[in-house]
Amino acid sequence: MSIPMPFGLIAKALSWLWGYTTRFLLLKTYRRSHKLWARRHHLGARWIPLGSYLEYSLQLAKPTDADAKVSKVAFRSKKHNISNLEVFFEAAGGGIRYQEKICLSDIDERPIVCSMVNVPC
Repeated sequence: MSIPMPFGLIAKALSWLWGYTTRFLLLKTYRRSHKLWARRHHLGARWIPLGSYLEYSLQLAKPTDADAKVSKVAFRSKKHNISNLEVFFEAAGGGIRYQEKICLSDIDERPIVCSMVNVPC
């Protein structure tokens, strides 16, 4: 007489043990690593020059974002005030192009943040 092995029960127990172990050992490290990565790539962490008077910072939405999945761009002037700015942002992916028209006025050293709702994550 043979006794059947409860493979389903063993698999569930091992799965639960693996999930608990990885959560216990790796979750704090993952959260800290993600927080450091987000600080380096957050909106305003890096400013890229756009001509000689203007610079911008870009944060593209990712499917893993916890907040609203909206891409953002910030503009600021380097030294002089800029009275008007009109730019087009274009993103391409999956054979489709997405455009966003951005019109700003009175740009100074303080960043102006624009949400780009037409650009998906």
